[in-house]
Amino acid sequence: MSVNDIICYAKKITPRFRVDKSDEVLKIVSRFWNSNMIKVDGLRGFMLTIDPSSPELVTNITVWESKQAMDEFYSNCTNYSAVLEKNPKNDKW
Repeated sequence: MSVNDIICYAKKITPRFRVDKSDEVLKIVSRFWNSNMIKVDGLRGFMLTIDPSSPELVTNITVWESKQAMDEFYSNCTNYSAVLEKNPKNDKW
């Protein structure tokens, strides 16, 4: 086993949402990532969490095979940005 077999890259995003929408947000973001697991090159997995002491924060961590794959996805992905743009400022989330 080489170092390249072990090392992955992760991206952490923690947007704010209305507390009463956190379950809905988790479902929508989870569906987004589940539908992209086999479609997105380099994506190895994801984790979504809510901190009970700050339920308005939904932390999303994605795990990538390479920094290049991660950077390419986030620089070109408008679908995920659209999911995150629905936030309390717009009063949609």
